[in-house]
Order: sequence, then structure tokens, then C-alpha cells
Amino acid sequence: MARRNKKGKEKKKKSLLTKLVVVGLVSYVVVALVAQQMELTNKRNELVQLQQKISEQTDANKDLERILSLGDDQQYIESIARDQLGYAYSDERFYVDDSGN
Repeated sequence: MARRNKKGKEKKKKSLLTKLVVVGLVSYVVVALVAQQMELTNKRNELVQLQQKISEQTDANKDLERILSLGDDQQYIESIARDQLGYAYSDERFYVDDSGN
């Protein structure tokens, strides 16, 4: 009878040890999956931001290409000189309307 109790206790110890190992492995897998999901979400958000930056840069490049294509046009160059740089011909007069209209 002492042998049976000893075998029963050994089986219970092995069974408990097996259960603890299984619980530990399952816990590890769950934690790893949650961490991977969080990283995946972060990478998706980063991808969306980068795609938005690409779109903005593409638009800016198109504007610059348009400006470059117009760069040989004398009238365009004069308008940039007047509007952005404040240049004028020597016989030209500027009038500024300060009335707010």
C-alpha cells in the first residue's frame, strides 16, 4: 500500500509539473502574440504616415515641375519678381491700398 501512495504522489507531481509547463507555454505564446499585434499596429500607423508624406511630397514635386516648366516664360519671371521679391521696372510705380478692402 505504501508503494501505491508513493506512485500516486509521483503521478500527481508529474501531472502538476506538466500542467505548470503547459500553462507557462500558453502564457508565453499569448504574451508573444499580443506583443506582435501591438508592433503590427504601430507599423501600420507608421505606414499610413509615410504614405501621407509621400503623397504630400509628390504634390510638391508636381508643383515644382510645373514651375520649372514655366521658368522660361518671361511673364512668369516678372510676376515672381514683382509679387515675391518686390522688384519693379525703373519707370513703374506701385500703389498700395491700405484701406483694407
